[in-house]
Amino acid sequence: MNALSLFLLVGKVSRAFIGKSGMAQQKRTGRLVVFIIFLFMGIGATAFATGVVDLSFFSTRPVWRAQLSDMVSLRGAVKLDDLRLSRSEIRKINHATMVNRTVFDRVHLTLNMADRYAPVLVDKNTKLTVGLKLDAGDGCEVKSWDKDIARKNLVPYMVRYMKRAARELVHYRKHPEVKNGVARLYI
Repeated sequence: MNALSLFLLVGKVSRAFIGKSGMAQQKRTGRLVVFIIFLFMGIGATAFATGVVDLSFFSTRPVWRAQLSDMVSLRGAVKLDDLRLSRSEIRKINHATMVNRTVFDRVHLTLNMADRYAPVLVDKNTKLTVGLKLDAGDGCEVKSWDKDIARKNLVPYMVRYMKRAARELVHYRKHPEVKNGVARLYI
């Protein structure tokens, strides 16, 4: 049932009640009110069921997008669609980038299969070769050594690495003799 047919149905029902008088009109008007209430409840249930409106719609907390932040770029043989990141994982990555946005401008993630000859089919136990490079914006970057980790450990590794890298870079920048002398920091 589309919106036009619903509109026409409500119009026919309301026209049926016009012109009636007395007790019959009050009884039918009451039925019309009940019908309209159930109609709106059905529309609301449909909106929740289809995902047009969800529980976060009524929340005052900020809701992270269901896509990766623009600060994160992905390179390598494994593409973003191959990872099949869940909404929770995307939120964790976006939260980590937003918390550390004062320290890092960009996060470059390089993902390859640990077995170079394997087809790119990623499940939770697939071994990935991960490399992270975090740009600090002033010509400084923090890089990780390439590491083989399982897909299920990718997001916790990224979040943990970003937190540690931000802490280390802030520590080095506190020292005046090192402040502008660090071009690349490996952790």
